[in-house]
Amino acid sequence: MGDWSDQIIGDLKREGKYDEMRRNIADELTLEGIIPNLQAEVRKKMEEMVEKVHPSTKKEDLKAKVKEELSNGPKVDTIARERTHDMRLYEQLRVEISNRVRIKLGLIDKETEVNGKERV
Repeated sequence: MGDWSDQIIGDLKREGKYDEMRRNIADELTLEGIIPNLQAEVRKKMEEMVEKVHPSTKKEDLKAKVKEELSNGPKVDTIARERTHDMRLYEQLRVEISNRVRIKLGLIDKETEVNGKERV
């Protein structure tokens, strides 16, 4: 079975399925506003924090406070990971892999099974 999985993964990579998935995820993160929304949220927090800073605050203290504030907020990599687990792209890849495994095992793929006809 290990050889099959390596072959299926290799086929998917050669066909560009993984690259396509990465591009689609990047598009969702940037075009659907997740990153711009996160940037706006962070900018607003920083502006509010700067407004409250006392004039005698040292630069180092301000930097430390900014780092602390940023470390408490949502992380882009966490958001991206959450999105990839819920996405239709993940499901499409899962179906593709499932169908390829079924074909390797000599079974008809799910799409053919659902349509009620067998591949020739």
